[in-house]
Amino acid sequence: MPADTSPAETESLLSPLTSREPTPFDDKGGTTGADEGGATETPLHHCLQAYMSTPGALTPEVCDSVPFANNPRPMFMQMGDKADYWADKDSELLIFKFPAILDVNGMYTRISPYFGMPDSRLDVSVLRKARAHFEIHLLSPDDEESDQYPEEVLTMSARFFDLLSALITDVEDTRNAGVPDSTRVIVSPFMRGYTRAEEDFYVLLVQTELLFRDLPTEQQASSIVPRVKQGDIGKSGVLISPSKAKCLANKQGGATGNDSNRGPSTGNAAAPDVLRIHDLHDPLAWYAGLGPLRETKVEVPNIRNEHGTFIHPRDYAEKLAGARFVELEVYIKLWSIPAKFKKDPSMSDRDKFGSRTYQMILHRMQLLPCDAYLKPMICDPKGKRKASEDTEDQSPAKKHVFARDAFAMYD
Repeated sequence: MPADTSPAETESLLSPLTSREPTPFDDKGGTTGADEGGATETPLHHCLQAYMSTPGALTPEVCDSVPFANNPRPMFMQMGDKADYWADKDSELLIFKFPAILDVNGMYTRISPYFGMPDSRLDVSVLRKARAHFEIHLLSPDDEESDQYPEEVLTMSARFFDLLSALITDVEDTRNAGVPDSTRVIVSPFMRGYTRAEEDFYVLLVQTELLFRDLPTEQQASSIVPRVKQGDIGKSGVLISPSKAKCLANKQGGATGNDSNRGPSTGNAAAPDVLRIHDLHDPLAWYAGLGPLRETKVEVPNIRNEHGTFIHPRDYAEKLAGARFVELEVYIKLWSIPAKFKKDPSMSDRDKFGSRTYQMILHRMQLLPCDAYLKPMICDPKGKRKASEDTEDQSPAKKHVFARDAFAMYD
């Protein structure tokens, strides 16, 4: 079974600020704007320079266009949950695109085999919240490779951090207006203070979208409990496995819900690239006790290697081990949890006063350097772009498809 798989095509969530278009290249096949000589000739420098020329790069104009008014806001029809999201001036989901350093060994990184799930029993309620977590560092002049960074990129990183801080500060100042300090909610930001080698700095915690979506409800999952009546005690002579218990429940008419809600069955020759929970690495045998839930499909976040090929969550530990530089597209969501109405002396401060949790959710991650920024665009014999690559006169629908596929041209 192939390790690199592509997720099903879904409607893009990209805002106009981050619509992907081909990376600008000069007629000689090199990226435009790159200086000559020294570290500026490295693949990393070329990629970072190319990033600055793409739509959605965090230029001063893009940052200034981020609206603070009426943000964050509910986007239930588009996102399907009760969280608040930041939107752009056209009321589309606001997605930020920026380069950063990925630390797969960081304090907050949680990748395969068990991602961000607790080291206790796994059930439907736990699987329903499973995400991979990545620790991200914005580019800094103190980095070892900083001589390969264009000056504009360093300025952009500082500007982006200020923007993120300002967005959170604006929300907290607005929602805490008139609230006594003693009753303010507990806030969990995606920015985390970090101390290493006696140096303090900030990192960003980026989470993928949900890894397991095709799950039964807890009521449906409970149907795998063996249905044994008093008169049947001792008749089986063997231990009943979860799969046999499910079959027995179905035969007895005791299963609730429709089996179609439990996810596609395995062994589908038409979809050989689909991996399921039972295909994940399981060194501690946490997945082994999930019974039929092991058939649940594993979603594939949009994380690509340097050649533009998807990396499956099963392979994060192996294929991201040597990764350092990445280009990210993320969006921010805010969960506001109210205080519990009934007070109890033993309850936590979160339950007593309420809480707000900010999440930075991954929309796309591209390892750098990458072919999409380094390979020249196809030219005709006269050195000009082919007509098929010119999107100026194309319809909006064709532009959307072209922009969506531009970064996947090397799959």
